Amino acid sequence: GEFFRILRPGGCLALSDIYLRTALQNAEWPVHCCFSQATPLADIQNMVEHAGFKIELLEDHSVLLKQAAAEFVFAHGSLHGFWQAVTGDADQATDACRVSSTVRPGLFLIIARRCA
Repeated sequence: GEFFRILRPGGCLALSDIYLRTALQNAEWPVHCCFSQATPLADIQNMVEHAGFKIELLEDHSVLLKQAAAEFVFAHGSLHGFWQAVTGDADQATDACRVSSTVRPGLFLIIARRCA
């Protein structure tokens, strides 16, 4: 809604963010991070369209997220090592690895135009 308010009619909105390929059910992300507010892509599309935008481009850039994960593995020895470095807690790191393999986070790009 705020993007709609500040853009002129015909204005262009570009969004790129994390999304959940599989929704969390009866669980929350165990670590406060960019993944903890992620939602399914269909929900994001609906929010953008409901706010008064027409989606002109929707791309899945999850391969870039996989590249980043690979870089974390090289830098920290494993994803568990990365999460442990972030949280300082082995149990939280284990939980983050478990949840991330379940929800399989992705990365998207949306280009949308503000309707009149």
